Amino acid sequence: MKKQQLIDRINTQFNGNLNSLNTSYASFNKAKAVWWFNIAVSKFEQEVHLILDASDHAIWIVLP
Repeated sequence: MKKQQLIDRINTQFNGNLNSLNTSYASFNKAKAVWWFNIAVSKFEQEVHLILDASDHAIWIVLP
């Protein structure tokens, strides 16, 4: 799924408050078996949401 699709699904199913500004998204890199994020330090002044997308599921992490 794409970032916005996952944000919409989480907001609908879990009454989340995710948006494109407070959410970082990474898809699984099969070649190295990792997810990779580049998050600006300034984003950590507010709640940060991380979405780790795999081919068959996604992991949602909230950092208060």
